[in-house]
Amino acid sequence: MKRAVLVSLLWVLAFSFPWWGRTENFTACDNLYQTTTLYRADSVPYNEDLIDSPIEYLPVEMYMSQALKQGRMAFWNPLFFAGVPIFSDGWSGYFYPPRILLMWLFPMEIAWHLSLFGHLCLSGLAAYGLARQRGLNRDPALLCATLWMFNGPCMTWFELDFMAIFNLWLPFCLWSVRHAISDRRWVGAAALGIMGLLTCGHVQWA
Repeated sequence: MKRAVLVSLLWVLAFSFPWWGRTENFTACDNLYQTTTLYRADSVPYNEDLIDSPIEYLPVEMYMSQALKQGRMAFWNPLFFAGVPIFSDGWSGYFYPPRILLMWLFPMEIAWHLSLFGHLCLSGLAAYGLARQRGLNRDPALLCATLWMFNGPCMTWFELDFMAIFNLWLPFCLWSVRHAISDRRWVGAAALGIMGLLTCGHVQWA
């Protein structure tokens, strides 16, 4: 397990290196140049489907972060039209405990990066544990962990932090539920994994 921790950590450090010491949010803001107010004909987004990230997800995350730092929970989002309940859409993940803690303790951009890269690292450990449980030897299990960390859906939608979070809880759920079937002491861990899936955001993925 020590080697799995080291490998996952090194992969994340290498992957996150371009953002060390920077205050920009990891999000696809190049899509903003395709909107009416900021339109630039010479700008071609690398992934047009990520337009949700800068115009929908990021503003809500920033608003939630500001509310938490003011000592309150923001249940109403005044940024969209005449206002909407902030948790009614199923994707905000407002009640995900690590998100609440990070947004309360750190500036928005730091909390965002800690959530993204922290969950990415932990997803490797969860995938490694599941692979070992399924009978793989150490080195194949490490390969499995690496492939899972950088799987296509997670990397394509990495700007949306719920994907990195989901990437952790899916293998953790499978690993803990299999343990819980034969040993009731693992029921709590299985319940934790299911809670993580249901509260991380975008419940349709769960």
